[in-house]
Amino acid sequence: MVKAFNNITPHQLFSPARPADAPDRSALPISGDDAQAKAEVVRPLDLLGYDAVDIGTLADSWRSAPNTPVYAD
Repeated sequence: MVKAFNNITPHQLFSPARPADAPDRSALPISGDDAQAKAEVVRPLDLLGYDAVDIGTLADSWRSAPNTPVYAD
């Protein structure tokens, strides 16, 4: 299991999306306990226009929860 898209709302998803070589490309955090599963999530993020930032295990996923600095309202 991988936690992704936790800090962006559906209506925001496509507005900051950028091509892979864009200097202003945004990154979204991912977390999970399985490195292979996290690697599989990186590709869809890239296709949608985001880089991925691995923030650790599922236990660490609170770092991208509402009311944290990386959460986008």
